[in-house]
Amino acid sequence: MSAVILLRSMRPLTAVAIIAAASVGLAHAQPATTATTAAAQATSSMQVRQMHNGLVFAPEVRITTVNDRAATLVGASAGWQLDRTLFVGAAGYVLANRERDFELQYVGGLMKFSIGGTQTAGLTPGLFLGLGTATITRPLSEWGLPGGPGRPDPRTGRPSMASGSTPVLLYDNIGVAEPQLNAFWNVNRWLRVEGGVGYRFVGAADVVRPHLRGVSGSLSLQFGGR
Repeated sequence: MSAVILLRSMRPLTAVAIIAAASVGLAHAQPATTATTAAAQATSSMQVRQMHNGLVFAPEVRITTVNDRAATLVGASAGWQLDRTLFVGAAGYVLANRERDFELQYVGGLMKFSIGGTQTAGLTPGLFLGLGTATITRPLSEWGLPGGPGRPDPRTGRPSMASGSTPVLLYDNIGVAEPQLNAFWNVNRWLRVEGGVGYRFVGAADVVRPHLRGVSGSLSLQFGGR
């Protein structure tokens, strides 16, 4: 009888012990569960994206004015593009509608940075720096010479008279700095279309420089850079 009474008196104590042990287990398990949940949330916010680096080539057409005449420059650029964002390379342009007294060509380095380059569309500011040559004609009066005896006329043998409006052929080496701003459209992974405007600053003789600088519009197709 005493044993039964003892067992009956131990039942509440056993229940209390079980409840206490369960509470301690839950207390230890809760921080681990919270840490696991936080780690899962941090992992779920992580984004993994493939970078697109590589060589690119872009034929280009630029519409501008040279020596107060409409001019079309054709050229191309080639270089390395990092993640469709940073381009570093070289470019060259030559006057397409050229004549003996109407020539312009220059080559140099080109750097561009695409804003939103991995998106479908965005903006690309850039800068070209280079060297070249130009040939144009300007009136003799722009040299501060009103005119005077010229070469002998082959028919009469007498010196011909050159007036202030007589055109003079000018050739000069030039330096070119051309900041530009383009808009782009990523058609797919290997083709991008760019178009925009730029301004051509020219370093040359005082007589030549004002007639070579000016605004230009451009359109190019860029291949590569996958």
